[in-house]
Amino acid sequence: MSDHQTEIFDATSAKGWRDTPAGMAHWLGTGPANRTCRECKFFEWSGRYASKGGYHTTGELKPAKCQKFKLLMRQWGPPIKHNLLACKHFEEAGSAPSAVTR
Repeated sequence: MSDHQTEIFDATSAKGWRDTPAGMAHWLGTGPANRTCRECKFFEWSGRYASKGGYHTTGELKPAKCQKFKLLMRQWGPPIKHNLLACKHFEEAGSAPSAVTR
């Protein structure tokens, strides 16, 4: 690498770059430690859980769209899972939904 070029990703952020699903506003895991998309105010939760006999057998929170992605890209991205590590745009939600229902 020459002096006028910069490295885009270091070893720690490269994994987040490769593992980031479409629909996230920024690289996976670049937000606060141990925080997830479910806890972010931009997680567009519809109030729905998967049925216990449906796709998920645990009554897990359904994937939802990221509002920050829409603000940045001017279009909705695909839904993302609630348990993804937060990105750098994370902002604490007033009240985060429970990850599973009984």
